[in-house]
Amino acid sequence: MGIMPDLSSVYLAIIATSFFVNNYYNPPLVCTAQLLPDDPTYADFYCGWDWEEANAKCEYHCPSGLDSDCPLLSNGRKRRCIAAAGCFSRFQKVYWTGYIHLSFDKEQHLANTNNAVTNEEVPAEAGPPALDLMTEEETEAFESSFQDYLFEALKEQIQISAVTVQEQEYNRPCVAAAIEADDPTSTALDMEIRILGEYIPIDGSFTDDQFGEEILNSVWADPESFVNAIKNASSFFEALTGISAIEEDSLVESPSSSPSESPTRSYDQTLDIRIDPRPTGSYGIVFNVKTPPGGNSILLTSMSFVTLHEGKLEYEIYSKLGPFERFVGRTNMFDLVASGQTTGMGPKAYTRALEEDTVVNGVQYVGFKPVHVLGDRGQRSFYISMTKTFLADDGSPIPILFSYPISGTEGEREYEVVASNEELEVYEGDGVLEYPWPKEKDGIYYRRPRGFIGSFDYDRSPCLPNTNFTGWPCPYVPQTRPTKIPTKNPTNAPRKNPTTKPTMQPSEADTNSDSGPEAKTNNNADPEAETNNNSGPEAETNNNSTLKVGVGEKEISNAVTGSWKITNKSYCCGLALLMMLL
Repeated sequence: MGIMPDLSSVYLAIIATSFFVNNYYNPPLVCTAQLLPDDPTYADFYCGWDWEEANAKCEYHCPSGLDSDCPLLSNGRKRRCIAAAGCFSRFQKVYWTGYIHLSFDKEQHLANTNNAVTNEEVPAEAGPPALDLMTEEETEAFESSFQDYLFEALKEQIQISAVTVQEQEYNRPCVAAAIEADDPTSTALDMEIRILGEYIPIDGSFTDDQFGEEILNSVWADPESFVNAIKNASSFFEALTGISAIEEDSLVESPSSSPSESPTRSYDQTLDIRIDPRPTGSYGIVFNVKTPPGGNSILLTSMSFVTLHEGKLEYEIYSKLGPFERFVGRTNMFDLVASGQTTGMGPKAYTRALEEDTVVNGVQYVGFKPVHVLGDRGQRSFYISMTKTFLADDGSPIPILFSYPISGTEGEREYEVVASNEELEVYEGDGVLEYPWPKEKDGIYYRRPRGFIGSFDYDRSPCLPNTNFTGWPCPYVPQTRPTKIPTKNPTNAPRKNPTTKPTMQPSEADTNSDSGPEAKTNNNADPEAETNNNSGPEAETNNNSTLKVGVGEKEISNAVTGSWKITNKSYCCGLALLMMLL
């Protein structure tokens, strides 16, 4: 009789074998298409005695995942780094756009730049040498230093996530006027910057205006700290003597002497969706656009998007009238309005969809086909995606960038407006983490809400002369023939009763003495006469050329009958008289 096996061991072996078989032949469904940290795991690591404390306070971030990075409690006990603390999804974003005014010692800054004056004599008419703007490396050094500076100043209130320099210009008059800068020994670099802040609303909320006030107060309160911190970053900043900050609305540009363009808005318009300083992204995004209440129909003529990639890529753009929510993953319900291979412009510029049809290696691509959006709250949806034809330099898929939720709850279909103007509103949508477009709209391949980053060019009045038309297609306007251009001098009205005397008498030189109805031709041989019988090419014709005015021989009239010899000089007078008598 054999030994009975331990049933518990057999049971465990069966479980282990089942697990191996199921995972070998049916590997677990894992989403590997997420290209950027859309919901990075470490972003939700926070310190706390337990999960409840970490979730309630969201005070100390521990992205390393190590307990040693967490500060001790007041009683000396250790906090732990809690994963999935539920803090990340509660972050709110605030933005500020303004101007930073960096003051430099003029002579020293000029000497530190690439345009330093040499010992060679410079002609007076050449003017002062131009100052160099910051290079890309120097711009990054400023952004990093300024972000650290603001982080220390505002760390008790708000987390500074990104600082982006958007524009540089030396000695901008409106900025100098706003901060009352008039030191002749200084020169200034004025920069338009955009700052992103994030916070968890525990004791209250921040508005964009309040965020801007905190930034301005921090800069004006302690400018020396930032000056000292950045001076060693690069030789460009060695001559830095001060820093000031003003809000965008404080600038008053000087009016030009004459308008640069017509005061009326052009019919061709562009709506840019702001580039999030810290975007996320994946294969694609689907979203809706809408016209405002009472707005007329518009025609979208081109489209741009943003990608991390600066190389070859392949894209597809689909669109349909109406919202997308009931048609997720169903490209057969959409029209392919654009596709192509182009070169990505990187994260700081728009990549424009090609406008012309192209053929590459036998593959037919579609140039952007203009599409309309109905007026008065009409909707149109777009799905834009990268394909898998090309990869990034590191072998990963190429992403289209989009922004994090503005204020909606993660995972909920609560779509906010990401950009708008008088004619068009662009809404948040769903980030798509796979290609082709997955049909499981509630599955792992979607992140919502996410905001499209790009731009639309459009015609705001495509149905002219109908300016308030909300339908499509545009109504037919019949083309009428233009009226004839009126003559400068109107014709004289004919006289009802003919005059008894001619208005002008023929001269003796121009009339023939014969009184018959057929006047004879004057054969005057005088070489000075107006007509002669010369046969040369320049001789004037003199064969029975008479102008007869009046009635026939058997007709009776009160008018006068006369005849004149036709010559080049008398023809116009005779014709005028004929018109009067008729």
